[in-house]
This record gives sequence, structure tokens and C-alpha cells, in this order.
Amino acid sequence: MERIGIVGLSLQETDVAGLERLHRPSPERLELFARELADELGASELVYLATCNRIEVIFARELGHLPQPGDREVVARVFELGEGEPVRERLHLHSGREAVRHLFRVACSLDSVVLGEDQILAQVRDAWARSERAGLVGRLLGGLFEQTFQIGKQVRTETELSRIPVSVVSIGLEEIARHFRETLPRVALVGAGAMAELVTKNSAEHGVKIAAIANRTRERAERLAATCGAQALTLDELLAGRGGFDALITATSMPGYVFGREKLLEFAARTPLGRPLVAIDLAVPRDVEPVEHASVEVIDMERLRAAAEGN
Repeated sequence: MERIGIVGLSLQETDVAGLERLHRPSPERLELFARELADELGASELVYLATCNRIEVIFARELGHLPQPGDREVVARVFELGEGEPVRERLHLHSGREAVRHLFRVACSLDSVVLGEDQILAQVRDAWARSERAGLVGRLLGGLFEQTFQIGKQVRTETELSRIPVSVVSIGLEEIARHFRETLPRVALVGAGAMAELVTKNSAEHGVKIAAIANRTRERAERLAATCGAQALTLDELLAGRGGFDALITATSMPGYVFGREKLLEFAARTPLGRPLVAIDLAVPRDVEPVEHASVEVIDMERLRAAAEGN
């Protein structure tokens, strides 16, 4: 246990802009990135967990020194945080029992933006599976994650925490429903990953119908669109202006803004209901550029966190 360490940052410790400062690899490079990070740390085992509201590096050394402050500096360098950068000082370092306790809290959603949200356990499991495929899970982390999954499942089935499941996705959908009471807005979902799948699974429950799903590759957009009767578009087709939409929900893993100010104002000028465009940004890094304009309302993770705290 004493050989296990965790370095990371979450929206409990910084804001969205701060979390965006940490370099994130593309989805195609996740396994390679984890191997490179393990080499930098001299770790025999490592799991890299990245979600819309946190980044955690869980590592262990079979031999060599125990987790130490220098490990935080290594992780900061790999995540391209400069010397003296404020967010660098906010990186947490947990080791031994404290690290185990932190991982348990994360998996049980006790450290989430939305207390009791039901996505994080699956995200932890996905991160572990990816590292296992890469040969980065052994005796130390294997045992830890086995316990983590058991405890996470137990919390979900035996406590009151998840009796009324709430997530960032559901809060975002509630925002759309609130903005368009007694009307039926045309909503476009951008992205086709795990977060986008949650949007399609929960939209009907909140009275929101997804009209179109756009993704970089048409195949993935078509696969997800088939589950909810939506139109499938490529991202280029959506950005080129095919059809008008009253609301956007974005959940991509792209490194920069998908919707800049000019593009948002273009979309806002042709909303079918003639109301201001509502953009729900579920991504970190953000997909939508912050805009202060009467015809656009951008609701990002920072706003969703504030809404969660108010619930």
C-alpha cells in the first residue's frame, strides 16, 4: 500500500480554465501516453484517469523509492505546466493509505462535481482496463482496483447516495428543458463518445429530443443516432450550416474550441424558435468559446458545477 501514489487535479481544486491547462493526449495516444508517463515516473504500474472534471495519475513502484513530492513535479512537467504556474501548485499528491482512500472516494462519486453521480465508476473501470491492456497493471494496482470496484458497486447498491441518480449530463439536459419550457427545441449533440451516449440515454427522461448527432466520423455519428432516431452528420456538415438548431450539447475530446465566437453567432442568427442559442458544454478542454452576447448563452462545466451545488 505504501508504494501506491496518486497525483492529480479536479474541479474541487481549480476551475475549468485551470483544468484545461493540463495537457491531454488524443484518444488514440492514451495507452502510449500512459506508458510514457510510467517511464517518466519510474513506475512499474500506472493508470491514467481523465474525465470532464478531473485528471488522476495512479501509480506504483514494485521497487525503488516510495511516492514523494518529486513525483508531483514529474507529472506537472509531463502535463506541460510551467514553473510558477498557479495550477501547478494545486496538484494533489496522495500516497499509501491516503491514496487508497482518495481512489475509493473518487470511484464512489464522493469527490465528484455532482455527489452520487453514476458515471465515474464506469470511467474508473475503463481507465483500469486500458492500462491492463497496455501491461501497466500488476499485483499492486490490480488488488487496489479490485477493491475499488467492489466498494463502488456496494455504495451504489446499498446506500441512499444513488437512489436519485443525478449527473452533469442530467443537469445539462435540465438546463435545456428549463430554457425551452412548453416548446420543442431542435437540439444538436456534438460528439459520439461515452458522454454523448449518456446524453442520448437520458434526454427523453428530461423531455429533450435530440434532432441531430454530429461527429468527426460519420460512422460513429450514425451508430449513436440510430439509438435515438436522430439525423447523423459529420462535424464539418454541422459547422457548414446544415439546418438550424436552438441548442447545442457538446461532448468531444478535441483539444481546441469546436465552436468559436463567430460560429456561435452564426448559429444563433438562425435558431428555429427565434430565441437565443443555448450551448451546453460538457467537455474539458472546452468545446465552446465563452461568449457574452444577448443571442447566445454558454453553459460550461463551471456553470453546471454551480447548478449542482444549488441542488
